[in-house]
Amino acid sequence: GKSQRNIDLLRAQADESPPTSFLHFNLGSEYAAVGDTASAVSEFELAWAMILADGSGANYEYTPPLVARLVEAMRECGRLEDAASLVAEGLRRYPTFTDLVFSQANMAFAIGAYEDARDHYRRCIELGDAPARYRPIVGCGTYLPRISLAELALKDGDAETARQLLDWCIEHHPSFVGVVHPYATLLLCAGVGPEEAVAEVERRIQPLTPTVRFMLGSALQQAGALEAAERQYRSVVADKPDSAQARVALAETLLCLGDNAGAATQAAAVADDDTHAGLARRIQLSGLISGGDLRAASEAHARARISLSAVERDVFGTWLAIASGAPSPRSLPVAAAPLLGGILETLLRTRSFKEFELLLPALEGSELPIRQRQELLGEIYLRHGFLASAAKEWMAACAEQPDASALVGLARVATAHDQPQDAAIFATGARELEPDNVAAAEILARVEPVAATTGGR
Repeated sequence: GKSQRNIDLLRAQADESPPTSFLHFNLGSEYAAVGDTASAVSEFELAWAMILADGSGANYEYTPPLVARLVEAMRECGRLEDAASLVAEGLRRYPTFTDLVFSQANMAFAIGAYEDARDHYRRCIELGDAPARYRPIVGCGTYLPRISLAELALKDGDAETARQLLDWCIEHHPSFVGVVHPYATLLLCAGVGPEEAVAEVERRIQPLTPTVRFMLGSALQQAGALEAAERQYRSVVADKPDSAQARVALAETLLCLGDNAGAATQAAAVADDDTHAGLARRIQLSGLISGGDLRAASEAHARARISLSAVERDVFGTWLAIASGAPSPRSLPVAAAPLLGGILETLLRTRSFKEFELLLPALEGSELPIRQRQELLGEIYLRHGFLASAAKEWMAACAEQPDASALVGLARVATAHDQPQDAAIFATGARELEPDNVAAAEILARVEPVAATTGGR
């Protein structure tokens, strides 16, 4: 709300006098604060262009943070090449500005260039936090790159290195709660039970604020420890009953646990004008329809006009009609597929097989091309251990016209079945069709040594 008021005031100021680079910088910063990244980029670019037209920009104290914020906004908008070019220009001007090196690392991480990312994160640690004159983000040269390096170590299965990095963060920056999520994730990935992981975090992180509890709940939820996550989220809601984010997280967890009524109740408490209202209405409708409370679902569907898009309302309208025994409405558009797939996956996760089978024809009758439907369902089945169903989808795709994605899917199924030779055959076929297929290469790297030692298994 404060940022929106500031935007209005700055806009009024721009109407009354010629805009300056500083005005555009401030506008961009406020747009970034409210999540309007596209507008933030536009304002930051205007500010940067005016500074360049003015000379080197060396005399403007806000130029370094402008460059850093524009880089991050470009990255969030997917303009990675523009962001990389601006980082290079920024480092030419400000070679000790660690924030820009940290942005380099994050961009490399995002595209899977993990070795480059490691090098940049290590460079951040060498530099330390940037000089105060750059108005840097605290932590870019200390705990933030170490947390990212710990995440990369976990990707490599190196839990010991990850733990050393995170231990350093806790010991040297005990007030930084951002370490809670990766630290809890590390413990869970290392085989520590949910309750033991919670106890370890509670022992090492003080005070146990609602923010700490929320991050802990998020790590538990992502690791599949839903009952433990529920307890953390309930604690947050008890302390901060007006937190829509916490209620939505609790509602989502309850939905995944199969507590449809509880999920709907928590989601219904989120106001229609809240930024989390869209997700809350989707959870509420899912809980009500799955739970068979169709009258309440119909009322919630009418209420959802405020929070949901037309496509989202169509998806839930179709599901409600099917659950009510009415004829299915018109075919859903392609844009409905992500939400429809998410609902089907939740039903499968909670073993709501009857509801899954009831809704499945809505996907099959949608405008989504059959090959994309096969890929969507194959991924859902594989993630939840329904290997035969996953294989059936990708085999049907190969029967029509084999493609690399379907062959990779079959290789993943074979890997899950502990059939390394079959996995190698499928992955090799995928690489023959797409030599640069990263997923196929990763599978081959894992299974070829095993296949060579197991003979004809």
